[in-house]
Amino acid sequence: MGTSKSLSQIRRMDHLGLVAGAARRVRLVEILDRLIPPAPPRRVSVGEAVLVLVLNGLGFVSRPLYLTPAYFEGKPVGLLIRTGLRAADLNEFVLGRALDDLHEAGLSRLFLHLASAAVGLSRRGGTFFHLDSTSFTLSGRYAGSGRTRRKRTEIRTSSGSRTGTPRTTGRTSSRSC
Repeated sequence: MGTSKSLSQIRRMDHLGLVAGAARRVRLVEILDRLIPPAPPRRVSVGEAVLVLVLNGLGFVSRPLYLTPAYFEGKPVGLLIRTGLRAADLNEFVLGRALDDLHEAGLSRLFLHLASAAVGLSRRGGTFFHLDSTSFTLSGRYAGSGRTRRKRTEIRTSSGSRTGTPRTTGRTSSRSC
């Protein structure tokens, strides 16, 4: 019989391999890096930082960002995120800059791109999908919200305001349908 190779190192991955695999399938890192191009001096891209935050949030909940390298210390960072990365590269400065970049790029726009990529992987074959990246709610009791029929009201506006932004004029009806 031939000699078998022995494992030189064993690292615990837990559920993180499944999550990293799902992120690869959705192309999380590639999409975010395309929308927010990496700055040249940075060792960790925004997409990789988001993957780090997702993996960290699943295992080290409610901990400050400066503890992220400690969480990844015993994990195979090269397999989970990218070859060549070390746990020490995933510090609070890298993650903080990535969060700033995400905010500047617009979270709703980024979410819409990621959600549409995930829907594209759906095996349902649907023709129509509704992706609402925002939510609005209105609740409560307001003056004049009784069941009686209200008369038609008119909204009057001027052609400008004190701030210099133009206003629109129009009519609205408060009749219920």
